[in-house]
Amino acid sequence: MDLSYQHQRFVSEYLVDRNATQAAVRAGYSQKCARQVGSRLLTYVDVRASVAQQTAETAKRLKIEREDILRGLQAAFAEAQAQGRPMEMIAACREMGRLLGYYDNPPPEPSWPEATDRIESLPDSALLAVIRGR
Repeated sequence: MDLSYQHQRFVSEYLVDRNATQAAVRAGYSQKCARQVGSRLLTYVDVRASVAQQTAETAKRLKIEREDILRGLQAAFAEAQAQGRPMEMIAACREMGRLLGYYDNPPPEPSWPEATDRIESLPDSALLAVIRGR
């Protein structure tokens, strides 16, 4: 991969915390446009390929498999549940869902008129059940 020096810096900095805006700033881009630059750089095929390659090399070097991470998240969820910490439970679930690809292609959001039509067609008893969580 033939990345420019600044793109290489961006990739290295992005791998620190996966924050494209901060990576762009640390790589020397203007803070004023860092958000747009970081977002744009992540659309470049060579930048994405470099991120993926370096991530895979790190995982291989550390002998970390995806399943290891998922098991750790499951353990974190169980610990949070045992301690009655719902926000940590949600965070663990969200991260497991991300790793399993559940957020890659979210279902399309219904347009407002469609959602309204469906809500308006429900009888009051059904709306009350939804509100009460039943």
